[in-house]
Amino acid sequence: MKAILVKISLVFICLIVVACTAKTEKNEPKKNDIQTQPSIKDEKTSSDLENIKNQNTEESLTEQSQEKEILAPTQNIEQVKWTITEDSEWYDLYNRLKEDGIYGDDIDSYFMQLEGQFSQKPMGIKIRELYNNSFRKRTPSKTPPVKDTSPNTTGVPRPWYKDYVTEANAQKCRDFINENKEAFARVEEKYKISAELVSALIYVETKHGDYLGEHSPLINLASMSNSTRFEQIPNYTTKLPRAQEKKQWILTKMKEKSDWSYKELEALLLYCRANDINPVTLPSSIYGALGFGQFMPTNIPHYAVDGNDDGIINLFTPADGIISVANFLYKHGLNTANPTMAQKLKVLKRYNYSSTYANTIMALSVLTDRTK
Repeated sequence: MKAILVKISLVFICLIVVACTAKTEKNEPKKNDIQTQPSIKDEKTSSDLENIKNQNTEESLTEQSQEKEILAPTQNIEQVKWTITEDSEWYDLYNRLKEDGIYGDDIDSYFMQLEGQFSQKPMGIKIRELYNNSFRKRTPSKTPPVKDTSPNTTGVPRPWYKDYVTEANAQKCRDFINENKEAFARVEEKYKISAELVSALIYVETKHGDYLGEHSPLINLASMSNSTRFEQIPNYTTKLPRAQEKKQWILTKMKEKSDWSYKELEALLLYCRANDINPVTLPSSIYGALGFGQFMPTNIPHYAVDGNDDGIINLFTPADGIISVANFLYKHGLNTANPTMAQKLKVLKRYNYSSTYANTIMALSVLTDRTK
């Protein structure tokens, strides 16, 4: 009997131990559960992300010389992480700008959008033009040029650009003056330059803003700045006769034009930063001329004017474009009362060194003056 009671007691004790063990296992988290739980240290609030976004670019580059992660926020693009590496086609240009003090979130966002956008065209066309002028023999045309025999009542010598000096275009120039009376009044009062001359110039440059160019100044100037190697423009060098023989000459010209373009790119980026303008969306000529008056970026600090006093120099607005053109002409010598036609033509050639260009603007301005 005593033995039976001992066995019963042992069984009872075992049951208690099993029950306690099961309860402990139920309350203890599994290993997999621990690994998948989010860590408080890994969580980032919107405030944390904002702090990361605003980290100084220079500090990031110091920490990671080979690779840099950048948050590239702008109003016009989605905020995403972008990584620039040494094998990026823009790596050298990006760091050259940084060494010259041009860096920050805005520059990062532009370079992110430049990925895959390199163009052979601006450097290729320029090298082809220089090469042909230097090495290709021009065959004289057997057909003499057609002489313009239309009446010339302007007193301005020819040649003129075809179909520019017309009564219809003079009326457009007069309409442009009437649409921007305040700006043109300032042109005549402050700069002592005729409204007709400025209106005619802007018509010849951009048809009063109707044609501002079909190129991206950012892509073209960055591409040209980045083009220093013969193999970067094969679409053009392979079509030049004896290009391999003249390779060193081509490389020298590429370096010269690359350095020129780099200065224009710097000026473009600084202009856009100062005036809160996104260069990604701007139109320009193939070599980056901007706005109503087609200013090259390096000319902007010297001649561009805030024509409507809104605190921003936006060459794509009529007022700023008009006053800036007048300021350019004034600073290049058109600043005396009643200048002669010869004086006007001389200053116009400072804008574009072409007699045909200057003659066309002068003749169109004379017709515009007669169109009231």
